[in-house]
Amino acid sequence: RALPAGCTNGGRWAVLLVVEPGGREVLAAELFREAADDYGWIIVSSTDTRSDGPMEPNIRALNARWPEVHTRLPADHRRIYAAGFSGGVAVAYVLATSTGEVAGIIACGGRFLEDQVAGSEAPIFSTAGDTDFNFREMVQVDEFLAKTGRTHRLLIFEGSHSWMPAAVAHEGVEWLELLAMQRGLRGPDPAV
Repeated sequence: RALPAGCTNGGRWAVLLVVEPGGREVLAAELFREAADDYGWIIVSSTDTRSDGPMEPNIRALNARWPEVHTRLPADHRRIYAAGFSGGVAVAYVLATSTGEVAGIIACGGRFLEDQVAGSEAPIFSTAGDTDFNFREMVQVDEFLAKTGRTHRLLIFEGSHSWMPAAVAHEGVEWLELLAMQRGLRGPDPAV
């Protein structure tokens, strides 16, 4: 877990739960560190989440982190976000659907799982590498969201099946910040 630079007692902060499917949770969380510091977000990284097996261990990992977000952190509960890569995207969708409390998702290189995408109203920032084997799947997510009128954005980066570059992660956080302002979940900020 990482608190944003300048975090002081008494404030409430947006939280980003980062779901890494291959045991590289520190690396994944670091992609979002600069954006988290810039916008005052708390990063919570999953542990023990995997994409190459049953969903049950992933649900256990989220069940361990979810109470922490609600009880141990100075979280703004209206601004809880999830970011996932590959199979971690499915975990982020399940979290959004099962809790109804996820304000937005950053989905990188995931598969198109219509029932999971449709199960939540959370805005989705989709991204994938231009040579990612899930590239077309992320385009399908974006097309599905467009057809259903959901708030969405798709950004393609140069690369293969991997987490997005930090600059793209920053752009995803900025996009969610703009949506939070539009929805009255945070005050306006002309600089953003």
